[in-house]
Amino acid sequence: MRKLLALLTLSVAATGATAQYRHHHHHGGGWGVGQVIVPLVIGGVVGAAIARNNEPAPVIIQQPTGPVTYSCPAPYQPYFTRTYATDQYGRTIQVDQFSGCR
Repeated sequence: MRKLLALLTLSVAATGATAQYRHHHHHGGGWGVGQVIVPLVIGGVVGAAIARNNEPAPVIIQQPTGPVTYSCPAPYQPYFTRTYATDQYGRTIQVDQFSGCR
């Protein structure tokens, strides 16, 4: 949809840029090639630059630096609650959450 809107806008701009030459020809017969092609080339370059700027930014996922250890006082042991979650790709992953010491 954005590309269509950009194309229509550039077409109108190119037509408006060349319209000034239509009414001021007193010396000869018609349109020159440069009066039509140059505005279209400029519009194409501008449209390509706009389209290139609309690319999404890359997603950076930071991985954990290392294993996390939990310590409890001498007679107790850490225990975890196992749950499942969905990551950004729709996959189900196992998540062990520290619940306390027993």
